[in-house]
Amino acid sequence: MLQCLCLMNLERILKAIILGGLFAALFTPLVVTNSLFFPFITGKAFFFRIIIEVIFGAWLLLVLTNTAYRPRFTALLLAVVGLMVVTTLSTIFSVNPPHSFWSNFERMDGLLLYLHLLAYFLVLSSMLRTEKLWKWFFNSSIVVSLAVCIYGLVQLSGALVIHQGGGRVDATLGNAIYLAVYLLLHIFITLFFLWRTQRLSVRLFYGLAIVLQVVVLYYTATRGAIIGLVGGAVIVLVLSAAVGKNIRLRRWSGVGLLLIAVLVGGLFLMRGSQFVKGSAVLSRFADISLSDGTVESRLGIWKMSLEGFKEHPILGWGPDNFGLVFAKYYQPSFWKQEPWFDRSHNIFFDWLINAGLLGLLSYLLLFVVALVYVWRRGGGFSSFEKSLFTGLLGGYFLQNIFVFDNLVSYILFFTILTYIQWQSVSALAPDTNDDRRRSFSWPVAASFPLMIVILVGGGLYFFNVKPLLANRALINGMSSGTLEDRFDGFQKALSYKTTLGQAEISEQLMRLVLQVIPEPQLSDSAKVMVAQAAIKELAQASERSPLDPRPALLAGAFLVRIGQYDEALSYLQRAEKLSPRKQLIIFELAALYNRTGNQKEALHLAEKAYRSDPLYDEARYVYMLQLIYTGQIKEADKLLQSRDILDTRFINAYADAGQINRVLEIWQEHIVREPDNAQYRFNIAATYLRLGKRAEAIKELEEAKRLDPSTEKQVASLIKDIRAGKDILTQ
Repeated sequence: MLQCLCLMNLERILKAIILGGLFAALFTPLVVTNSLFFPFITGKAFFFRIIIEVIFGAWLLLVLTNTAYRPRFTALLLAVVGLMVVTTLSTIFSVNPPHSFWSNFERMDGLLLYLHLLAYFLVLSSMLRTEKLWKWFFNSSIVVSLAVCIYGLVQLSGALVIHQGGGRVDATLGNAIYLAVYLLLHIFITLFFLWRTQRLSVRLFYGLAIVLQVVVLYYTATRGAIIGLVGGAVIVLVLSAAVGKNIRLRRWSGVGLLLIAVLVGGLFLMRGSQFVKGSAVLSRFADISLSDGTVESRLGIWKMSLEGFKEHPILGWGPDNFGLVFAKYYQPSFWKQEPWFDRSHNIFFDWLINAGLLGLLSYLLLFVVALVYVWRRGGGFSSFEKSLFTGLLGGYFLQNIFVFDNLVSYILFFTILTYIQWQSVSALAPDTNDDRRRSFSWPVAASFPLMIVILVGGGLYFFNVKPLLANRALINGMSSGTLEDRFDGFQKALSYKTTLGQAEISEQLMRLVLQVIPEPQLSDSAKVMVAQAAIKELAQASERSPLDPRPALLAGAFLVRIGQYDEALSYLQRAEKLSPRKQLIIFELAALYNRTGNQKEALHLAEKAYRSDPLYDEARYVYMLQLIYTGQIKEADKLLQSRDILDTRFINAYADAGQINRVLEIWQEHIVREPDNAQYRFNIAATYLRLGKRAEAIKELEEAKRLDPSTEKQVASLIKDIRAGKDILTQ
């Protein structure tokens, strides 16, 4: 009897912990930790992971004491577990298993995230078994979404800064795309509860919530999510009109379809009007075409993804390794885009790369099984609710063609899957919730909790505490302060020896060194100390990711800047081998050859970068400069455009090549464009002196004094020396 009472009390405590944790997880979108590196990503991820690890441990103990809390064996459970098994296998056979498991601070993705989502699915499907609990759960999520929306509206008012820039609302998610998909899913969830309630005040609340969610979604200007919303709405209306039993609803569905057609058609017809062009949001839709920069980049990335898929078709490259595919199959035309893509911006191509064909099929199976549950006879959904959830899944599916998932959208997606499973399965086979408590002998009863505590404690420490401490130390290293304090921050971050974030710590340490090397007040010993630490960490980062050209490029570029050319060459050659068409790597390698006197090889590389895409101005500049340095002035002039001479690199190049008259022409052009710039007058005066034109030099110096009276003493001294015949250029 006493043991039974103890078990009942323990069960109540465990249930309170688990349910409290599940509800707390809904507040993940509100977590922003400015004290961490990538504050909109890392804080949310650590918050969610810690909660899941704690409640999963509590749930394991609860299941051991009462088997009634085991999840029901369903097709969707098999589909979710199947996806996780495939993802685990793809991680084991990944081209970079540690990165596939841990990911990095910027994404906090990888197998570790998927394992936490599996734990979330298991606990959620086991604990939320009544309509009342599900209603409270989803309503809590809706309230959180409204808090996010209010933050977004305050951003629109200008009272709070938009973090991402570009005027696209991002609220507490820090990314307009992440916010958009979060609101997209909530719009359908809120509409579902609006449909189910009959109370006028509650319907009014849901209606206002949908309006707010739609407005903020609109101002994210995220085309994929808005297309997903429109597409999902069309699915709902078409299905309601086709299979709905309510005549009135069918008529209104027809009206809704007509309204959508009018709005979309009107936007198309008015795409050239000032009204559309003047709208930051509407203009993004009006400009959609195959020549649009974003569309062009998406098509190019998808092409690269297909090439990568062909190389590893079954299990892919491993989670979070798209960056390797992007580097290997890089197209030179991508100079117009971001230098490094780590996602294909298409969830289906992402799964092909992350886990191959098996991964994609496993992911798609989630949608198939969910739709089967929604539409099967007696599954607990009305005809409109079937249409609504089909529209939700369809809209989410559609927007995922253009973007990729993140922690917040994954939480919502798995929540919706769990609810669909519960609603459908419980309607056909109600859960009796019979108590099935188990009793154990005291040694066994004591060992189970101990093992679970050790398991959870180890997970909390290795998956969260160590990476968190390393992240905080990294921020200290990046903050302002003395060199010693900042260096100590980096050393402390590295001392935790956590795989998560190691590459980012190395990169930031390199940036610190490049900042401090030019500072004259620092001792040489201090500079050497931080430089040696940076070299060591960059070398290790390159070794940890042997197929990734980025750490090799960073290491090589860093070594060039501190004058260690031999070591730099090996890194840069490795980077070029991994990504032979990437101009950034070619530029660095050409600059290194130029510094070491190998002008022939530098010219060859510069020409290679230019020929890969002649529209790339920087590649043309580098090639022209190398032509000038090698004395091929006429060839360089053939490529010269009027705007090029504003780049001061050409002044140095022509000067080094002895083309002083060309230097003079460039400074004269600068003065034509900025006649009131006193510094330009000093520069052109120096050029006149190199040509032996002292009178013209004095005239320009006097003009500089007129433009900037504060230079009077300096000008007087220079003119005196010039008239005295001194060679002031060597002074």
